[in-house]
Amino acid sequence: MKDKIFSKFVKEDYNNNLEEVLQKKDFSEEVKNCLLNIFYKIENGYNDYQTVKRDTFDKKEYIEKLTNIIDNNINSLEFIETTKSSKDKVDKKNKTIKCRQIDNKILYSIAKIQNKSIIINLEDKNLDKVFSDVMNIGNNINTVEPLRDFNGFSWNQIVKDIEDIRCNLIFQNMIYLLGNEFTYNWVNDPETTDYLNLCFSILTKKYGKELADDIIDKLLRLIIMIKTESSDKIYEEFKESYIKTKNELERMGRSSEYIANIYSIKKIKDDEIIRINKVIANDNKVLEEYNNRIKQNAIQDNIDINEFKNELEKEKNNLVLELMELNNLVNPSKFLKRKQILEQNIKYLELPEKELLKKQYGKDIVLFQKLILKCIEIDIQNVKDKDKIIDLLYKIRYYCFLPITSKKNTYDIKELKEKIEEIFKEISKKLLNNRIILEIFKGEENNLNIIKKILLSRIIRFEDINIKVSKEKGKEGLILFIYDEKTQEEKIELADLKKEDLKIKLEKIKKLIN
Repeated sequence: MKDKIFSKFVKEDYNNNLEEVLQKKDFSEEVKNCLLNIFYKIENGYNDYQTVKRDTFDKKEYIEKLTNIIDNNINSLEFIETTKSSKDKVDKKNKTIKCRQIDNKILYSIAKIQNKSIIINLEDKNLDKVFSDVMNIGNNINTVEPLRDFNGFSWNQIVKDIEDIRCNLIFQNMIYLLGNEFTYNWVNDPETTDYLNLCFSILTKKYGKELADDIIDKLLRLIIMIKTESSDKIYEEFKESYIKTKNELERMGRSSEYIANIYSIKKIKDDEIIRINKVIANDNKVLEEYNNRIKQNAIQDNIDINEFKNELEKEKNNLVLELMELNNLVNPSKFLKRKQILEQNIKYLELPEKELLKKQYGKDIVLFQKLILKCIEIDIQNVKDKDKIIDLLYKIRYYCFLPITSKKNTYDIKELKEKIEEIFKEISKKLLNNRIILEIFKGEENNLNIIKKILLSRIIRFEDINIKVSKEKGKEGLILFIYDEKTQEEKIELADLKKEDLKIKLEKIKKLIN
């Protein structure tokens, strides 16, 4: 059986690990074959993915992470019929997956089963929930990318297969700003570190406090808009949180009245704690309380008296915790801290009317991309090392092709295109000044305009780009041919340039990157 399943696959160490994991699993032979085929495709395309994107895990580490998810998080994986109404089901609690037999959907489900709750320490559960959702979806999409867009021969973004374009864009922006490893750890290790504060520290160090503040502010508002625009229930929850926060801030503005009210609430809770203690200490009083609550439908009538006594203990403990929180609020320093937190939260909780959310998101996502472009400009100014310049060049090209809608990439957006072209000129100057890239023409402007067009190609390796300039018969202008090694990919007519403008020989194939 083993030979039948595994014989056609080239065995690397991590493929051997996958074999061992699958042998332990009670999956069908069809499922095992399908999983191995997915890993085989990833094996073929991953080097191109790593070349294009740069900031990724090594192939071995990426495959080991997937193998560990299959080993530790999945007990059952079954295929369902693929129809228009088919919905993949991932049950984290029972470690089961039922999904369509489509490679991208299978891999997305594998990534999804490991989703965790991400805490951002803004003391609002709604904020935590939507942030977790967007980060987890973005991470799942990012996990599928090597399989989805790279086949071992070409880089071809399949936008229709991206589960959520908006979550993906946010997540890829964060990878650019913070790095792949940091972003991955934020999603997969949320309970040990205050990642939002650490994120702010990293951004401040790299780009300054003002820009870091703007990025965090816009990031959180965008994440809230993504989730509230698509769900009436979540929108209403945020609206309710906004009203509660606003009311509390107004009460805190009348500090003497606010503190007097807290003392009043404290007295009520103190009295209730004393009352419950007296009930718990007397079995007759427990029985009396038990019967009263059943009459009032305050508890289920199938709960026994001992369970009820335990519930009373829990009630008392919760009241003690609430009392401690109230004590903090009458402490002047804690009062001030609470006020600052609420003032911070209310910035994110205030939303436009539901029907205006989509339009507002469209405006704000463009503003957010402008912040990303400011960061890229700073990175260009600071980069000096040749290898790092080339790395940054790849990252900028990748950024230009990020989908921002179902039909447009960032480079296609009118409000961003001019700034992106300025950025390409700046990185091209670095390439020319450091003699990393071939100087094709006389005059800086001629070179910058042409280099930008070449670098916006989807040829996977810049180092494989060759160029040749030819003269068109019967015409004054020139033609620039772009090759992926020896295969012609594109030609660009240069009607305004002549032979005298060249710094290389006509008809001579030259390597673009030195």
